[in-house]
Amino acid sequence: MKADLADFFCYQSERDNLEPVTILPSGIYPNQNNTTITLDGWKIHDFEYFEFALGIQEYDTSYSPSIVGIDELMVNRAGTNWSNSNSAWEAYFYKDSDESISFATNTINAPNSYCYIKYVTGYRRRLSRTGLGELLSAMSLPNLCANSDLRINQRDFDGNWSKLAVGGYGYDQWMKVSDTHMAYVIEDGYYKPNSKYTVTRNNVVLGSFVSPLRGHFAVSLPFSTDGRFDIYMGEFKRPWHPIADGLERCRRYFYMIRGTVWALPWNRSAGKWVHAGVYFATQMRVVPKITCRKLNNWAANYPNSGGSVDEAWFNGNSIDESGCWVDYPSFDASIPLSELNNQIFSFK
Repeated sequence: MKADLADFFCYQSERDNLEPVTILPSGIYPNQNNTTITLDGWKIHDFEYFEFALGIQEYDTSYSPSIVGIDELMVNRAGTNWSNSNSAWEAYFYKDSDESISFATNTINAPNSYCYIKYVTGYRRRLSRTGLGELLSAMSLPNLCANSDLRINQRDFDGNWSKLAVGGYGYDQWMKVSDTHMAYVIEDGYYKPNSKYTVTRNNVVLGSFVSPLRGHFAVSLPFSTDGRFDIYMGEFKRPWHPIADGLERCRRYFYMIRGTVWALPWNRSAGKWVHAGVYFATQMRVVPKITCRKLNNWAANYPNSGGSVDEAWFNGNSIDESGCWVDYPSFDASIPLSELNNQIFSFK
């Protein structure tokens, strides 16, 4: 999806100054009929709007031109047409192509006077060095929200936030933090400290916050079961885009094997002693807590389990020599609510 420059401006940047570009120099351009003005290399979409002045001029008895009345200022949005008239004059201003504009003026029942265009000026965004840096950041820096459309759902969460306890996770990396809000959890070291970040949902800017100096934090929003979320450094609006490595990033905190892990005899002389190893798809944040949906064929008090940030294992005695298995084992290294230390930025 290609973004126009206008997609990258939001609430604060909208107050920045606009740069005027002379389209038609100041002068008197009377009774023009479909006069085309080229934009000298600019495009219509480079401008936010056009401004032009319209006036009436009449000839006295010596045929010397003189201006009567006050110029009437006209404004139109770039890429849109404008027209106006009264009992004495009429004027039209419109897009001719992406590289030119046209205008026409005329007087009505006024043989000794004419309508004229005085000037045409286009206004485009002026980026300061700081603004340009923020724009580049907004376009290139990652979305901190790896599960940005709530489609990563390793826990098979059904969307019913009310049944979760505060501190419980629903969709990957989205935690319930109150009776009304869910929050996306961001790990220490995966953001720039003390920096301005923007939060959007469905390409609508919800607000901004300054990231903490250190520690984990979360961005809190009302409960939802859909949407497209973006958390990025800078204050320019940008269009949402899919996260290519979202699942890999989420598996740092939670990983579920959607199937069965078999534990087979260690060797032929081992009898009923079995062992299974699992290598994680992504290195986990900390040594994970291991759970599963069902244990099959294990003797009492087994299996034992353990591991590291890279792998986990199960071993113990089988009821018989056919081996054992573990259904849907999960490995949880999620950040608990207590480790956020109340660093939660809430939006409506």
